[in-house]
Amino acid sequence: MAEKTDAILEKRETELQIKQEEKREEEKKAEEKKVEAPKPEEKKEEKPTEVKEEKKREVTVERVFVLPLSKAYRKPVSQRGMAALKTLKEFLARHMKSEKVKVTGEVNAFILSRGGKKPPKRIKIKASKDKDGIVLAELAPEKSVA
Repeated sequence: MAEKTDAILEKRETELQIKQEEKREEEKKAEEKKVEAPKPEEKKEEKPTEVKEEKKREVTVERVFVLPLSKAYRKPVSQRGMAALKTLKEFLARHMKSEKVKVTGEVNAFILSRGGKKPPKRIKIKASKDKDGIVLAELAPEKSVA
């Protein structure tokens, strides 16, 4: 009986040693691959850098609105935040007479600031329409006259 347990223990020890050696070999191979692979910084230097010129928007119409978002409260609780954003886009499309409406990140963050379940009842927006017909919605400054 003792001979069997000794044989089993020896077999397990040799299996563990073999596994450890395999792991070490894999780690060495992985380190060699890391050394051989070019760094991402070097790749960036090889490509010619193209500087994107920011297009200046030629604003044709600029207005300040106080949007009622209370329609969003008619929706189920979990859908109110997205409904408020949809209401905002529909309102601006109707009043600025353009289908292309973009909302800045700060407006989006303001609407979802209390979570998607409790959007504000109204929001003050500065909407500007450029030459291409794209409407950009930004948060209006606190002291602007509506």
